[in-house]
Amino acid sequence: MGVVADIDTQARKVTMARTREEMTSAPVFRTDRETLDPAYLARAGSYYRSLPPGQLA
Repeated sequence: MGVVADIDTQARKVTMARTREEMTSAPVFRTDRETLDPAYLARAGSYYRSLPPGQLA
């Protein structure tokens, strides 16, 4: 399971499969350039892989 559990476009609501604390503790995403930064991607990937299986928040 990923981080996003559901997207309701009509209600404009995204349901996360992570707690608020887990999301705010994740590596900070600042700019689109980070999507090309291997070090940032490694940190983010390591962080999310280290979490236990997701529960609907």
